[in-house]
Amino acid sequence: MVSWEQMRRHWIGFAYKISEETGRNVKTYLNKFVANNRGFSFTITQLYDELFHVCITTDQCLDIKRKLEKKLKTFELKLPDVRTQELFPGGARQQKSVRNAHEFRQLRENDVAEMNKPIIRRKHEEAQNHFVLVRNAFSIQDEKDFLAFDIEAYEHDHSQVLEIGYVIVRFSPVRHRTEGNLPKAEVISREHLIIEENLHFKNKDNVPDNRDGFKFGVSKTLSLEDAVERFREDVRESDYILGHSVKHDDAYLRNIGVDLSVLGKDMFDTQVVQTYKESLKESEKYFMRGLSHLLREYKVNYQKSDLHNAGCDAFYTMMVFLRQIEYSAEEVNTIIASQWERTDFLRNIDFNNSNHIECILV
Repeated sequence: MVSWEQMRRHWIGFAYKISEETGRNVKTYLNKFVANNRGFSFTITQLYDELFHVCITTDQCLDIKRKLEKKLKTFELKLPDVRTQELFPGGARQQKSVRNAHEFRQLRENDVAEMNKPIIRRKHEEAQNHFVLVRNAFSIQDEKDFLAFDIEAYEHDHSQVLEIGYVIVRFSPVRHRTEGNLPKAEVISREHLIIEENLHFKNKDNVPDNRDGFKFGVSKTLSLEDAVERFREDVRESDYILGHSVKHDDAYLRNIGVDLSVLGKDMFDTQVVQTYKESLKESEKYFMRGLSHLLREYKVNYQKSDLHNAGCDAFYTMMVFLRQIEYSAEEVNTIIASQWERTDFLRNIDFNNSNHIECILV
């Protein structure tokens, strides 16, 4: 399915980049679409966020695209494709025809909003309970290791894992700390594992292939078996697991034999933590924030070109988590800068010198 609102924003934004006049024409066409197509049938369905959205089918989207391009053929307009949305498994769905713009506005602003209210309340309650678990993890004043991970899978077959990235931060209690009672945070491990058997799979259609873009250490190319064993061992040695939108990554891990529930680890999700924080300000709304949004929101120093690399995404997920639990932007960006400097140092090492390597690893 295609979200009507996403399609509309995508095409209007694209058209305005061409020219003011092109943008106005596309916006007018879409604003008057319902009035000019009385009885058009929309699909109200639950998407990946579990909320109901006004959607159309991919065939409907392509038909609108053809007609709009034909109407504006003097502009030689070629609209981009709109990404289809992931459906919520087992989600409800219903067809709804509208006769005029008033009915369409009622559908979008009132009917769908009422359908989403109980879902949003439940989501906020779940996020609050999740945040309590996060807070409790820091209530006991002893040393603890948090492992943040990310998985990059092949966009056309999610069972094919391309990269496993993770970082481990050790939190140690500190008696005197000017920023409050937060423990000392120390990066003790950063890993980016590229799966050797899947090197021939290249992402490009929905997400970029950035497996060579690890900025916080040296990537390692391993067999899937060896990569999984290394990751499983570090998970076993850690106290808590952390990810961003982990419901997908957790499924990828189970596919390759890493079941976090069997390993008995509590897992936290920066996306859910953010839902709780935003629910305190926007009690009637529900957001699923992407990693890049949170990096900007929390003023974390990053480069857009670093993202979609499993090692970088895992590292930045940990940095977002530090901000969410009230570490300052200055503290977090100091950690990032120190890791960049260490990586530059490692890349200048002569790895053909075994004595040099032994000295560094110790």
